[in-house]
Amino acid sequence: LSRPGPPADGVILAEAPSLEQDHRLHALATATGIKPVCIYRLDQIAATRLLEVIAEHQHIFTVDGWVNQLSAEAHEVEEIPEFLNGPAHFRLVTNSIPFLLAYLDRDLVYRFINEPFCRWFGLPRSAIIGRTMRELIGSHAFEIARPHIQIALEGHKTSLVNRIHHVDGTIHTARFTYIPDLQPDGRVRGFISSIDDITHQVQVEDQLRQSEYRLRTIISNIPIVLFTLDQDGIFTLSEGKGLQNLGFEPGQVVGRSVFEVYRGNEKLLDCVRKALAGESFQELVTDMQEHTFDTWYSPLRDSEGGIQGVLGISADITERMQTEMALKNSEERYRTLVENQGEGVLIVDADLRIEYLNLAAEGVLKRPTGELIGSRLDEFFKGAERAVLHNQFEARKKGERSSYELSYIAPTGEEIHLLITATPRFDSSGVFLGSFAVIRDITERKL
Repeated sequence: LSRPGPPADGVILAEAPSLEQDHRLHALATATGIKPVCIYRLDQIAATRLLEVIAEHQHIFTVDGWVNQLSAEAHEVEEIPEFLNGPAHFRLVTNSIPFLLAYLDRDLVYRFINEPFCRWFGLPRSAIIGRTMRELIGSHAFEIARPHIQIALEGHKTSLVNRIHHVDGTIHTARFTYIPDLQPDGRVRGFISSIDDITHQVQVEDQLRQSEYRLRTIISNIPIVLFTLDQDGIFTLSEGKGLQNLGFEPGQVVGRSVFEVYRGNEKLLDCVRKALAGESFQELVTDMQEHTFDTWYSPLRDSEGGIQGVLGISADITERMQTEMALKNSEERYRTLVENQGEGVLIVDADLRIEYLNLAAEGVLKRPTGELIGSRLDEFFKGAERAVLHNQFEARKKGERSSYELSYIAPTGEEIHLLITATPRFDSSGVFLGSFAVIRDITERKL
């Protein structure tokens, strides 16, 4: 608005005129007897305000292409151009205005439409002017609009979202705004209708909702907890199947402070404080019910890098930890049993390298564990004995279990006769891992 002031009798809608042109237009309009004059720039006025301006003023005209016409007729003040005379609502709003505009009377008949309005419906002006709203948009859309039409005809601005079927078969979603045409005596002659096509926006929002639904479905069916906190530690999100083990429902703690919900769990609260201080990290955290969560913490930042809160993703690994602990305890018991039994136990991998041997095996082979671990077993046998060992190991690869004898030369030069009972090792997919063997010194039996 280039000249603010009280409501004007006339309004000029200009593309983006210079100050010099402002003065010229003001003088020309004043010469016609219409004053004071407000000049609105089309590149600086919002669609809703433009509609209000049109509804508020008695005379409206544009300058695009009509400056010369106005100048030529301005010297004859008594000859006011027809397009400035009388109720000129919408009559001279140019088709270059980037808004879909229409004027409907109390009978809901279209009396004015601009060119963008015609293009949007895919119909010529002659196919719209004189028709009723029901005829143009269809009965279903009209019934949705009817309550808002009544509001506009009672003198109140209103808006709604409606879906319109076009002649080409496409369906468009649009926001309709109705502004009443109020007369000085309070009567409503009709209303201005503007249309904002939001089809793409609605499609994007639908896709976003579908994406959020899929994400929420995934989160609600796997044992994790997804949560966010604001900068004061207040829960703003709490979702995930893992909440069941904590005794919470999704969203139950939203609005509560993490420092209240987990009061006494200092390790967890320290993690929150670190994240609020700007650190991203992963930590194992146990709650009061001895549930263990592997949690990833990360600060949430705004566009300028300021910390706005914390994002956390927690995976419930309680069962995994319990299983690992049970396995560890089992391995300890097995190791104790093996270490303390009288017979030697030896484990080799698929390349015949020694992975493990107990104290009894160390005594049988008369070599220290440090020398044996990682060495190939066949390095300690020569000639025919080595060939027997290789043949037996090939049998292990085929899944065969057997007992056989070998002669072994100790570091002292002493010959030791061994009885070896070997069993193959395979993983769950059938890949050969090596062999497990029990070795006994049977030298005395051979004497």
